[in-house]
Amino acid sequence: MWGLTTGIGAVSFLRYGMVSDGLRCLECMAQIAENISRERCQKFLTLIAGASRAQDQAWSSALFMYAVDDFLFGIKPDMINGVIYIEPRIPEGWSTCIGPKDCRKLCF
Repeated sequence: MWGLTTGIGAVSFLRYGMVSDGLRCLECMAQIAENISRERCQKFLTLIAGASRAQDQAWSSALFMYAVDDFLFGIKPDMINGVIYIEPRIPEGWSTCIGPKDCRKLCF
């Protein structure tokens, strides 16, 4: 798994309404990031050279946040007009909600 291409896949799937595929990409990225974080300290202390897979990098993390913020939470800042639009696209099957269940579009 390479975070950059998986992140691009997540953004693309979510942008075009293929939510389950996008979420699978995000889940994979999250699992790899968790494993890498645990292993990083051990690798540093033992000074093991080389990596068996691509490490997480800034652009991979940025794509993860972009996919979640823009396409799941629907956060769209409009800096020129001083407005933040929030149009969440939370999948129907999710049992928890971060806001009012009847809220589909907010503007601040």
